[in-house]
Amino acid sequence: MIRQFAIASSVCCAIGAATGLTACTDHFDLDALHNTSRLVVYCFPSQADTTYISVSNSVGVSKATDTRKANLLRDARVSYSVNGLPRPVHQLADGTCFVTGGHQAGDRVTLLAEHDGYGRAEAATTLPQGTAVELRQVRTITEYDNSWGDTRQFCQIAATFTDPAESTDYYAVRVGISSDETTVPTSRWATIAVGDEPLLNRLSAIDEDFGFENNFYQDIYFFTDKDINGRQYTLHLNIATSQLPQHRDNPRLQVVLYRLTPDYYLYLKSINDIENNELAQGGFAQLTPVYCNVSGGLGLVGAYWAAHSEWMSAYDDNNNDPEQ
Repeated sequence: MIRQFAIASSVCCAIGAATGLTACTDHFDLDALHNTSRLVVYCFPSQADTTYISVSNSVGVSKATDTRKANLLRDARVSYSVNGLPRPVHQLADGTCFVTGGHQAGDRVTLLAEHDGYGRAEAATTLPQGTAVELRQVRTITEYDNSWGDTRQFCQIAATFTDPAESTDYYAVRVGISSDETTVPTSRWATIAVGDEPLLNRLSAIDEDFGFENNFYQDIYFFTDKDINGRQYTLHLNIATSQLPQHRDNPRLQVVLYRLTPDYYLYLKSINDIENNELAQGGFAQLTPVYCNVSGGLGLVGAYWAAHSEWMSAYDDNNNDPEQ
């Protein structure tokens, strides 16, 4: 599940970076990107035993008809160190690099990629401390859904965590669905209706009138502690019961709370800003570039820590089937 979070958000979002339409924290020069190819690096360290590294090349807009394409670079030289100590870097058959061994909160990860044709790119990140999450309740509710124009049934999940008061913190949350009674990791993520959760429901009526949406790319629902700093807080996450597997007697739900580095949060936010701005996609407003923190190249090296709740039945407290 940890790998899926990192790989899904990196590989799919790397499409924008590979075209050369990506901005970094330094100066953004579109003309330069038109005519040069650079290294594109993605890496998302966590407490997982294996960390994957994607190193490819960008293709400038002016070279869109060129026969060269952005591919994983098998001959790139990749160095990976934790707190100044190097770790061996291995490579899979498809060109994806990886290192083994988990990380601890506070570990400083430094990544360097070099290639004779595309230069040098480097970035660093620090593993955040995890924040425990408790799934307190699942209950069945019926609410009006504007997108459907009718009432629908939802499983409303109440998940509680305590935000540290001494820091500015960045989070993401997902809900996993298990199709049976075994408490095993799930590969299926739920789409959350955010109307009952103020930390996720950020649009005003004016925003909607101007063509903005509030969809979350790949069901990664991110937020900050701006309005809850130092407090215990309960998320209210609505999952349409139509998403639950119907061929099993007892579908189960799990909440995963991710603590993100600031760079990772800004990266996800920039992806969502692009996806939800219909005016910009139509050429009627400025399109914000995808955030990156890789010096000398493109991409993102950002860390996260995943905390998992216990699994809980999708049935409500009275053991009534949500579909009844």
